[in-house]
Amino acid sequence: KSTPRQVKHFAGLRLSAAAGKALGRANFQTPTPIQQAVIPRLVNKESLIMHAETGSGKSLAYLLPITEQMWVEHNEGVIVGTAGR
Repeated sequence: KSTPRQVKHFAGLRLSAAAGKALGRANFQTPTPIQQAVIPRLVNKESLIMHAETGSGKSLAYLLPITEQMWVEHNEGVIVGTAGR
């Protein structure tokens, strides 16, 4: 598996329209260094450990790929975690 390239702008991640709008409303345009390094890898479903200072953007780096995947699955009608089967 090749290592994904780092992104310099959130637009380079090719996110859903909903994610793009949410980032725009929050005035997030340029990822922090930790976000540049890890978001493409998490989008590729790689396992990794992040370490950076408080306030560096780790939470968004971790949560953006998760929420994006949930949004995509929801809009494609994929049912995740069905109980009782």
